[in-house]
Amino acid sequence: MSPNDIYFSAWTPWHLRDQIDPIDTTPTDFGLSGIYLLARFNDPQKAKKCFKRLHLNPDVIYIGVSRSTIHRLGRYHKRVARYKSAFFDSSLSELYCSVWQSDVPNYDLTRGNTVAEACLLHIERKLIWEYASAFNRLPALNIR
Repeated sequence: MSPNDIYFSAWTPWHLRDQIDPIDTTPTDFGLSGIYLLARFNDPQKAKKCFKRLHLNPDVIYIGVSRSTIHRLGRYHKRVARYKSAFFDSSLSELYCSVWQSDVPNYDLTRGNTVAEACLLHIERKLIWEYASAFNRLPALNIR
């Protein structure tokens, strides 16, 4: 895995995120690990614009890593709760997500594959660093 090999899915409205991959058909232990992005678009047409490096879109508000990206987006997410209050969008109509899934299954990570986990954490931090370097700020919800 390398940060240069990461290609995110198209932006998906939050309420349609289960169309990325059916959540209920993948057992929790067998989801794929990866990186996900959250972005806020007040104009849906902006979500359709392509950026070569999706994480470098100025509308990105969170860059995260998960042992199972699909299950992570399907469950309650504390950043989404923060988003609702920070952006006054309780219906989540302006929230979008995008996913990159690695080839490392959650099963491997729960069995102690610390090299793969370290690599994923490195990639997440590298993407956050690239975003911060490009915009001189962190994504809004990556701020603790």
